[in-house]
Amino acid sequence: MLIALPYPTMTFLPLLAAEEKGFFDAEGVSAHCVQVQSHGGQTLAQLVDKGEVGFLCSLTNAMEAVLGHGHALKFLCATTLTKFPCVARPEIQTIADLKGKKVMSGGGRSNTDFRFLCSRYGLCPGIDVEVVQGDSVGRAKAFEDPTIAAVFARSQFLYWGTKAGFKPLYYPDPGMGWYEGGLAAGVSLIKQEPETMQKIVTAVVRATEYLKTHEEEAVEVALKRIPNLSRDEAAGNYKILREGFVGELVPSVIDYMATVVGTMRSTDRRVTLEEVTDLSFLRAAHRQLNT
Repeated sequence: MLIALPYPTMTFLPLLAAEEKGFFDAEGVSAHCVQVQSHGGQTLAQLVDKGEVGFLCSLTNAMEAVLGHGHALKFLCATTLTKFPCVARPEIQTIADLKGKKVMSGGGRSNTDFRFLCSRYGLCPGIDVEVVQGDSVGRAKAFEDPTIAAVFARSQFLYWGTKAGFKPLYYPDPGMGWYEGGLAAGVSLIKQEPETMQKIVTAVVRATEYLKTHEEEAVEVALKRIPNLSRDEAAGNYKILREGFVGELVPSVIDYMATVVGTMRSTDRRVTLEEVTDLSFLRAAHRQLNT
């Protein structure tokens, strides 16, 4: 069974650890994390929807597929949750403080979240806030730029930001957050192979819990599977991500993600937790593992 990674990053470390540390093997299931972009003109979400690829691990992409294209996907579990959308200079206390400032963002979830939060505070990106795009390397280096006030990126970028005196800028309301990683599968595959779904979810839950207390092993997995990371960077990223290792899927975060993605895609459609998730496998995993 293939678990599709959109890009190599420590965001998906629990999934890599489930493979590297033998958690899939222990459950008696063959699963492999592979970087996949698209195939034959089909998007990754389409491949998962059709069951040609087992799992989509970017829950952002999964939400976009459900809301924007109507794909029949279900979230099965989360692995990584962040409570802050960006890393900012200490004088930036709220998104409103970015008026007249320059920020850097990527082209995916970070950019979508940035633009949604700006609209909440009445800011127009490109007019009220100067925006520059940056890839992973560019965003890591952006903290050295004295003209940059905030960087919107995955949570582990706090590692590089902290070195430059930046701090996490948390979401404004309680219950807000973003699931950066997890598992989503097509409804048809879930119905066809429920036993396999259960084994994979259980293995991922076990791996996620394992990583919370096994720093050395986590760093070794990261160095083996994720390119261009030094040991210090892998360890620093891990310490930040460890705070967000979760398995649960809660309504407030799902609702926020749906609101952001729906707004950016100009659709009024919203989803409930029940519509977009199948929690039966996660609950069974918790019962089995007594977590």
